[in-house]
Amino acid sequence: MINVEKNFRYFKNMLNKKIFGNGYKRFGKELKMLVVKEVSIHQRLHLHTIIEMPQRINFEKFITLIKQCWEKTLFGHQQIHIEKPTSYQRELGWLTYIMKSKSKADFSECIDLDNSTCLYLR
Repeated sequence: MINVEKNFRYFKNMLNKKIFGNGYKRFGKELKMLVVKEVSIHQRLHLHTIIEMPQRINFEKFITLIKQCWEKTLFGHQQIHIEKPTSYQRELGWLTYIMKSKSKADFSECIDLDNSTCLYLR
């Protein structure tokens, strides 16, 4: 059975390959990401993420690439919500929301360290 980390790694590899081409493997270029695992009140495991958007492509194209890659994964449900924060306060709000402890059984294991890369807010 595939686990959530392997599924996200597959997604991350596809997305980085589409964005950077051969530079992803050859030069180690990759998007910065923060990946947080969470269980809903209905006991459904899901992910919240922050993904760096490359400056060289527009938001609509980025959304299309994300959806195309996610739908190719085993966990690629149609329930996907993508938002571009319109202010620094919205960025902090999302970060605070995904890091809340009440919906995490073990907070020390909620961050997917294998798939998260160095990410910073401006």
